[in-house]
Amino acid sequence: LGIPADPRLIEVLGWIAYLIPVAALTYWPRALRPDPRTAQWLRGSLAVAFAALAVGIAALWPQPQVTLPDHAPRVLEGDVDTSAGPDLRLQGEVLEMGATRVDLTGAEATPERHLGLPSLHREVQSQTEIAGAPGQIDLATLAQLAGGRLPVGVSPARNPGPFVAEWTRLEQVTVWTAGDALLDAQGRSAVTLRLSGGGLTTARTLRVDMAPGGMATGAWVMAPAAAQDAADALRSVRRARIEHQFWARELPVILFLIALALAASALARARPTPFFPARSL
Repeated sequence: LGIPADPRLIEVLGWIAYLIPVAALTYWPRALRPDPRTAQWLRGSLAVAFAALAVGIAALWPQPQVTLPDHAPRVLEGDVDTSAGPDLRLQGEVLEMGATRVDLTGAEATPERHLGLPSLHREVQSQTEIAGAPGQIDLATLAQLAGGRLPVGVSPARNPGPFVAEWTRLEQVTVWTAGDALLDAQGRSAVTLRLSGGGLTTARTLRVDMAPGGMATGAWVMAPAAAQDAADALRSVRRARIEHQFWARELPVILFLIALALAASALARARPTPFFPARSL
C-alpha cells in the first residue's frame, strides 16, 4: 500500500491528526480570531466536515489485497532441484500432496515462531493405500523394487509368482501454518508392499524405495524458495491489516471524536446567556 506499517509510527500519525487541529483552535492569535457568530459557524462546519470525512474514510478505504500462494513445491531433503512428488496444498485442515491427504484436525497444535512469524506447529503420521497401484507383480518386478535382488526368503523355485500386491504409503509430516496459510512443511515418505500368493506360505511385507508411478520416497522439505515466498506474503498480510486497522478504523474514530468536540463547543456557545433582572432591595 506504500504507507508505513510500523505501529509506533502509525500511533504518532494518529496523535498528529488529533493535536494539529486542536492546537490551532486553542492557540490561534486572539487578534486574528473571527467574531463569535463566525467562530460558531466555523465550529459547526468543521464538525460536519470531520464527521463526513470519518464516515467516508471508514466506508471507502480499500480492503487489503494480498495474495497468498495456494500451493508449494517440495524437494528431496538436501536437494533444491529434485522434486519429491506433487505440490503441497493446504485446504482447511487437510494438507494435500496429490492423491495423498493428511488430516491435521487431530494433531496437537503448538504455538511457535517459524521463519520469523508466529505459527502453529503440528506433526502428523498417516497411512493410506495407494490407489491405482498394480494388484499383481512378478519376480522381475519384485527384484527391481528391492534394489536389484530378490528379498531374503523369496526363491524363484519355491515362490515363482506372480504375487498379489497391496501397496501402502506411510507419511510423517511436520507442518507450520499461520492462520489458514501454509508457512512451511517437511516430512518423510515410505512405501510398504505386502505380498501374498505366488508360492508364499505366509504374507510378506517389504519396504520399497520407489512408489508406483515413479513417486519418490524418503525425506522431503517444502522448497526453501516457496517457504520464503509464503513468509514474505504473510508479512505483507500482517502489514496490510495493521495499516487498514489504523486508516479505516482508528483514524475515523479520532476524526469523529474531533467532530463531536467541535459540535459540543458550537452548541455550548450557541446557548443564550441567562438573564437575571436586577432587584431593588
